[in-house]
Amino acid sequence: MAFKAFLKLDGQEFRLLHCSYSLGQNTDYTTGKPTSDVMGGQVNAEFESTKESKAFELMIDPHKKFSGGITFFKQDEDSPMKEVKFEDAFLTGYSESMDARNNSPMSTSVVISARKLSVGGASHENKWAK
Repeated sequence: MAFKAFLKLDGQEFRLLHCSYSLGQNTDYTTGKPTSDVMGGQVNAEFESTKESKAFELMIDPHKKFSGGITFFKQDEDSPMKEVKFEDAFLTGYSESMDARNNSPMSTSVVISARKLSVGGASHENKWAK
């Protein structure tokens, strides 16, 4: 099943080419039992580059917090299938690339670290120092 998705960064929307997000826990290496709280809220996203510089601006300001999200759609439908929202986030990685040897668009990749990550009705909140 094909999907289309859009990333919203601090109010600006981008068409996604690829994304992933993750959470995790440390575990005891012999028993597999969790030994820590859930950690995470990191989002990796690659989107088509545009003339806009919003992502670059967020990256170069280490104190700029923002909110946003990802909305997933089934390719043949206009109603959202799933939404991932993040709050109190920082851009912690940024790269832009192009390859004239293929038909891929010029793309921007970002890493987002969020204090709060929500999927549907469930949320995870990292315990960040104030």
